Amino acid sequence: MVLGGTDGNKEADVRIVDPFESLRAFGDHISEVRPQLERSVSDSGLPGSKKARLSQEASQSPSQAAGASTANGNPFAASGLAAQLASLSAGQTMKDGLNQQQLAVAERLARQLHELEKKKSEEGKRKKHSEESVLKQARKKAEEMRTRLDEDEKLSSRSGKEVYALFNDLQCIAKDLQLTFEHPELVVVGMQSDGKSSLVEGLLGFQFNIVESNIGTRRPLIIQMINNPNQAQPLCRFRKEHPGTDVDAFEEAPTPVASLMDEIVQRTNDLAGVGDRVSDVSIILRVEYCHCANLTIYDTPGFRLGGDEKTRADIQNMVMKLIEPRNRIIVCLEQSTVEWANTVSRPLVRRVDPQFARTILVNTKFDNRVKELRTKESAEKFLAGEGIPDTCKPFFISMPLRRNLDSFRFKEQIKDVFIEDYQKLLEVGFDEKRFGAQLGMCKLKAHLEKLLHDRYMQSLNPTLQALEDLCKRTEAELSQVRRELHQQDLEQIKPKANLYVHAFVKQIDNLMRGPIAGDPDRTGETPNEEIIHSGAPEWPDFNLAFDI
Repeated sequence: MVLGGTDGNKEADVRIVDPFESLRAFGDHISEVRPQLERSVSDSGLPGSKKARLSQEASQSPSQAAGASTANGNPFAASGLAAQLASLSAGQTMKDGLNQQQLAVAERLARQLHELEKKKSEEGKRKKHSEESVLKQARKKAEEMRTRLDEDEKLSSRSGKEVYALFNDLQCIAKDLQLTFEHPELVVVGMQSDGKSSLVEGLLGFQFNIVESNIGTRRPLIIQMINNPNQAQPLCRFRKEHPGTDVDAFEEAPTPVASLMDEIVQRTNDLAGVGDRVSDVSIILRVEYCHCANLTIYDTPGFRLGGDEKTRADIQNMVMKLIEPRNRIIVCLEQSTVEWANTVSRPLVRRVDPQFARTILVNTKFDNRVKELRTKESAEKFLAGEGIPDTCKPFFISMPLRRNLDSFRFKEQIKDVFIEDYQKLLEVGFDEKRFGAQLGMCKLKAHLEKLLHDRYMQSLNPTLQALEDLCKRTEAELSQVRRELHQQDLEQIKPKANLYVHAFVKQIDNLMRGPIAGDPDRTGETPNEEIIHSGAPEWPDFNLAFDI
């Protein structure tokens, strides 16, 4: 209320504060937070009848509230905030004896609002404290995991050297005695850009930059991994594209690791041509390294959805042939950004291995997916997979994005990206006991090493049995020779000597006639091998085309 007046010929305005005006302003503010107060009343623990009455009054329009109050004989008898403030805003300024009652109602509602804000603040603090506690615990567990990975790596390295040495000796013996010994083979399949070459690098233990090529894999790359304890740095040799009759089919000069990509691209372009065409003729690379297993890996061209139809069909037929042999382990890659129901590689692999009995499913580029898993439910739903047999547990891996890393930094970076994924999952509270063994390249590599060890053990028994049988046969032959040497009866020796002389003369006659056909692996070298090893530029005194 404003009153006008004069003071020394100067106009003066005197403002008289109307308490009802202030209360109306406060009531307008309270009306804005009416929904919040209704929830507060609902949660306040008041008796049900009083809650219902307060909620009903708060939901009434100003005119309804005023009418209800007047009907009861007192326009301010209603305890609902909306009715009382409506009476004030409607001009019902019955001041006698009412000011104190209205102020008491406003004060009570203000206290409720204050308590509500206090409760909300305390809940925010508790939530923040809980989140900080979860983050702190996740960081601590991630650090502990990093320590365990380092310890497991050292232990695996020591035990691996012993196992590799034993199997190396066994393979050498089996080769010398011409016994069958099947070493494990992995075939890596997936869509183009699913990370197959990165996975192969992770298994090898060093980067060779094939993933930087924008053409992808257009010829199968067969990597023969040989564990050589004396080779601290990778020794890489390509097989000759046209070995001919050379004794050593591999290039004499090793290829530096930094030049592997250039050599692979050059060999691909020479045979398949420049562009998008593919070839089913494999590039064979032999790698000797102290940190790798005795293993053969097939890095295959990626399946494609678009592009030339003939190229798509050629790639699919090529890969399906490579995964058919039952002794080969299939490593099927799928990008984590693709939903389980929309994958392409898994249905193709299922045609050859319906139950995934010899298939390992690997979800790659997991760091792109884990950012979207913001709750425990969403994380575990994705990790559980979809449309996969219960016996087949997929792995989830991320690989370093940085290139040109030395072997030590490369292994450390593999651990770093795993720890980041692991910590993010800990922060949402995923079931580590259920899914922990399926996370990271380190866990995948450990699983493959165990699988390879089991395969070696399966091949061990037949090989040992064959060696035992060979020893028995050799011992029997030696016993027979000893008995013959101790025989002094000339009458028994003469027939054997005659047979020997007859066989020798017959062989000489065959040599003179030229029809002799021997087995070079057992009796000696082929004529071409004799020419190579003789060191002579031409075969002395002869210019014959031997075809034996």
